[in-house]
Amino acid sequence: MKYKITVGDWSDDGHGKTETFIVDVVGASRKQMFDNYKRNVDRLGFDPQNIANEYEDSYWPREAVEKLQEVGFPFPEEFDIDDEYYSDWLDLEMYVNLIMFFMTNGLNVAWGIVKGEEMPTLIGGYDGYKSDRHTSHFGYGYFH
Repeated sequence: MKYKITVGDWSDDGHGKTETFIVDVVGASRKQMFDNYKRNVDRLGFDPQNIANEYEDSYWPREAVEKLQEVGFPFPEEFDIDDEYYSDWLDLEMYVNLIMFFMTNGLNVAWGIVKGEEMPTLIGGYDGYKSDRHTSHFGYGYFH
């Protein structure tokens, strides 16, 4: 199933900037992915929603990056956490990878980012999955 993930200020009550990514997911429903997201938040001890959530702040906390390295998050091969500018490697597409890692890690799922048509929202926006979790402003800080 294809979904869109909108990051940034999708409600347009702040800077009003967003970028939308389309992801194609095979092997899990939207509900399974949201349930899995919650499990990964509990397991890893942080929520991607709390990263890059302030204006012009796309920094990933070192503790979160170290935890992600421990559990096999797919950082770029040349990524080096000891580089003082390590967060510069973690661009908007890497942030979408982070969201999808939380959605799919631990499930037997294949997914990828695709370009294209309008799709149902997975994260970010008014038509996101309605549960006990508000979809909030993922990636707000990536926009300047």
